[in-house]
Amino acid sequence: MLALLDERLSPGFELFEYGSGFSTEYFARRCKRVISVEYDATWYEKVKAKVPAHVTVVHVPIQDVQGYSGAIAGQATKFDVVLVDGAHRVECLRAALPALSESGVVILDDSSREEYRPGFEMMKAAGFREITLVGMKPTHPGMHSTTLFYRDRNCLGL
Repeated sequence: MLALLDERLSPGFELFEYGSGFSTEYFARRCKRVISVEYDATWYEKVKAKVPAHVTVVHVPIQDVQGYSGAIAGQATKFDVVLVDGAHRVECLRAALPALSESGVVILDDSSREEYRPGFEMMKAAGFREITLVGMKPTHPGMHSTTLFYRDRNCLGL
């Protein structure tokens, strides 16, 4: 997935991510604007202290399912890329749909988890196709799956 993103991300992209950390730093170097929502207060403080000015990190406690998944709503822009790599992932996929640009894509990390299957069905029903990539993750041992949901004429040229 990183190789694909390295090749296809544009410096003009607006990105929203559920779950901050190393991905926030990665996207900050490659995108115009990054908004990240984080549920862990300690991790939020660490990430927030390291990000550049074009990155916004927001803390919403994990218990606030509506607030966490809904943090994408009401933003001043539609997003080219939404990364779902935090808590409440199926709810986050649902919330991401109206916040995507017409060419926007959604990336679901650790997508092989059975509890995310309803999200796959929802994305399919919304007209998205999927590509699942399996490989090593920079921060964890073993093989991991990441799924990219996309439509025709998407911003990554898939």
